[in-house]
Amino acid sequence: LQRVVTLPDAKLLQPPRWFVEGVVPEAGLGVLYGHGGTKKSFLALDWLLCAAAGLPWLGRAVVPGRGLYVAAEGVAGLGKRVAAWQVERGVSDPSLAERGAGSYPRALTLARDDGAGDLLARALELEVRYVVLDTWRRVTPGADENKQQDVGAALSRVEALVHRGVSVLLLHHTAGADPRRMRGSTVLFDDVDAAVGVERDEGNPLAGRLTVRKNKDGEEPAHDLLFRLLVLDYQGEEETSLVACSCTPRSPTGGSGSSGAGEVDGLEGKLWAHALEDPPGTVWTREELGQAVGLSGRALDRELERATGTGLYEKRGMTRGTRYIRVPPPHSTQVGE
Repeated sequence: LQRVVTLPDAKLLQPPRWFVEGVVPEAGLGVLYGHGGTKKSFLALDWLLCAAAGLPWLGRAVVPGRGLYVAAEGVAGLGKRVAAWQVERGVSDPSLAERGAGSYPRALTLARDDGAGDLLARALELEVRYVVLDTWRRVTPGADENKQQDVGAALSRVEALVHRGVSVLLLHHTAGADPRRMRGSTVLFDDVDAAVGVERDEGNPLAGRLTVRKNKDGEEPAHDLLFRLLVLDYQGEEETSLVACSCTPRSPTGGSGSSGAGEVDGLEGKLWAHALEDPPGTVWTREELGQAVGLSGRALDRELERATGTGLYEKRGMTRGTRYIRVPPPHSTQVGE
């Protein structure tokens, strides 16, 4: 039997943490949802691999842990996504294998108890901390997503994982043209601990916006996050895939579209304007950059943090030996969904 937590003990409990800082709460049961083509699976796989490899995600802290990716929409493209991610992040195969990141090897249905039981057994065997279900509809075949009873029954099977300390992220689609509303019964949104919406930037097929729309036991961030993907040639020109390359804050009132490169990257201050004219490979000290853009103190530190987080500059060294190097902009060849 589990021990009852008294009210005095409850005051001492640690507040909820972020799985990906400021992006995805470390909730027991979360959902990432958006229209088709909003790159949900690229983002979820990126987060899972960062956790497995013990890496931050674009400058944002990630709680490390083993992960299991259930690619119910098909595993054919999963291998090249992982390969491209490894090239971009500099992670070797042995490192990933040691840390623990894997894909579920068979078709899965959470509409029946046996499917959920097999997933639970494998998750416990591998001692995974995170499971991604891609997508919710594909792992619940035969269930009517508009019926509360069917959705509730499938969620109860997922919660068997949550009760064993596993955080589960569902990938789901929106209903119609409204990016804020998930498809199917409202019981899904009501019962999850966290919900993160993703919207595509109509002006750039490789950019989008992340919005935390529900965080049951924690604070919702004051800003949305704009992300950008790059097309990576990881085996010459024969194989390409997408990898996230920047993620920056943006006020929810700033609009969902982008009218230029500055808006896509979320850096609209003096340092961003300076970077546009800065030749790739240029090396600066903190003081030199501050003088060049007319910033100092915390204002300069904030801009530098955002610039390194988005990949505009690479930070090398520490304290007085720190240097900032202008990174060549990635090419932005468009690929299919």
